[in-house]
Amino acid sequence: MLVLAMTDTFELETRDGIRRLEFDPDVFRTRDVQILVDGERIGSMPYPTAESPHQELAFGLGVHQLTAIAETRDRGQSLMYDLFADGRSLSGGPSLESARLAAPAPTRAYPMSFQIIERLLLIAPAAAAPGFSIGAMGSADRLGLPAVVGIIALGLATIGVATGIARVVWKWIVAKEQLSVGRRALYGALALGGIYSVAFIVMIAILVAVVGQSRAP
Repeated sequence: MLVLAMTDTFELETRDGIRRLEFDPDVFRTRDVQILVDGERIGSMPYPTAESPHQELAFGLGVHQLTAIAETRDRGQSLMYDLFADGRSLSGGPSLESARLAAPAPTRAYPMSFQIIERLLLIAPAAAAPGFSIGAMGSADRLGLPAVVGIIALGLATIGVATGIARVVWKWIVAKEQLSVGRRALYGALALGGIYSVAFIVMIAILVAVVGQSRAP
């Protein structure tokens, strides 16, 4: 299986010294991935999509024959790169031939409604944590910092558990391909709304209990 590097920058030692090679994707304007060597554009390849997830660009650099690979996985949700010098992966992955054999198969693009739900799963924990933490810190003078830190940890654990459950439920819903995209999106939105509602109620209850205890004589 191809292990693509999350980084978009590689270094190659040549007779002329260390050369810096970069992948520069442009998903909005040119819809391509440019390859830069020491900041200068030397070529480009089409931007990978769910329908065409594996893209390559071959070029030479000194005595080296290089092959740049850009791939998208998870129905276009993630973009990763690897660079091969004389058939050898600079990221420590398998050979170029193995990478080609393990290239992802074309799939249908992830529906926009599914992408929105995926984004919510990423945003919800980050959005809830600051407000809960600030609310709990308001009682630090009365309860003491160690107790407040414990309360914050409990609240964050609650939203973390809720997110884990939501991801499992969403994955199960997405797998129900006998249902239309619209129905799966609707059921997913309802499920996420219910799960996070329960989590937020629990977090609010924790804050109310903390505030009540801090105000007690």
